[in-house]
Amino acid sequence: MTSATRIPWNTPRSWVRVNRRLSAALALAGPRLADVRPEAADLLSRMTILARDQQRLAETTCPRCPEPCCRVATIWFDRQDLVFFHLAGLAAPPGQPRPDPDRPCRYLGHRGCRLPRLRRPWICTRYLCPTQRLRLNREPGPDGLRDMGTTVKVLTQRRRHLATAITQLIGTAWEGFEDVVR
Repeated sequence: MTSATRIPWNTPRSWVRVNRRLSAALALAGPRLADVRPEAADLLSRMTILARDQQRLAETTCPRCPEPCCRVATIWFDRQDLVFFHLAGLAAPPGQPRPDPDRPCRYLGHRGCRLPRLRRPWICTRYLCPTQRLRLNREPGPDGLRDMGTTVKVLTQRRRHLATAITQLIGTAWEGFEDVVR
């Protein structure tokens, strides 16, 4: 992506504001979330398994990577990421990974990502580099990654369903969230 990429909630003020507004909207929805909270818990459980297996794979492929994806990919937390964090009881990270698309991810440390896998953007959770895909094709991988395509489809579908349900339950709560983009 180019520097023209518009990353939402890319300032400290807008990041805090969007998370406070979402938290308040979900609190107001209260009992109407009863049917959605178990879905969030189920999604958290599935993502925990996937994250564990991805961590094992990353430990064998990422340390020798000549060009970490975190240095070149323009990524950010989207609405679905934020809804998931709030419903799953996970604290949102301190800010967007790349508030400026021309800089590398702020969470990239000398040993890889400093964020726990469950608190990373969804795109980072589901991404497998060519080296990892090759390794999974050649060797039996961790159970959660053996059929990564199916796993990703299930998780993506559940996340979209979850976000849709929340948006319907809190009605227009997302209206006005775009005004805190910058």
